[in-house]
Amino acid sequence: MGAADLLQHVRDAGFRLEVDGDKLMVSPASKLTDELRAELRAYKPAMMAMLTTPNTAQNGAASDRPYRLAQAEADDAHAEPWTNAACGRFVARVALFMRRGIDATDADDLAERLYLRDVQGDGRVLCLECLHLTGRAAAGWRCGNAHAAGIAPDLPAAMVALP
Repeated sequence: MGAADLLQHVRDAGFRLEVDGDKLMVSPASKLTDELRAELRAYKPAMMAMLTTPNTAQNGAASDRPYRLAQAEADDAHAEPWTNAACGRFVARVALFMRRGIDATDADDLAERLYLRDVQGDGRVLCLECLHLTGRAAAGWRCGNAHAAGIAPDLPAAMVALP
């Protein structure tokens, strides 16, 4: 079961999920089984991303454009004309993501999201941008720097697009 399936399963079982800072809040917590609690821990980063991404927060299922900027974000990203350097970075990012097996629409949306990150001065990086990431979208992802990063070497697909 992936993060999206787990999120739907938990909601179908009558639980409510919320993100509070770096915590995934589940209520009623008293009804959680140990098995379900362990699954939620395993998929916590991906589920938190799904719950805080505008396209998935409302219905819990990824839309066909999960990385697309919300209107307010797009307005911020396009408030000023893009420089030639910004356009070059955008094209290079799209090409990188597509080489890594991300479809063209998602690659474009992710690159635009990263442009907004650059504009906002956010220093976080996606695993998809990292030289230590190996694999492809269809085959799975592996972090070559897992030990230093303090994470498991095999990465869930939803995690590689998180900052």
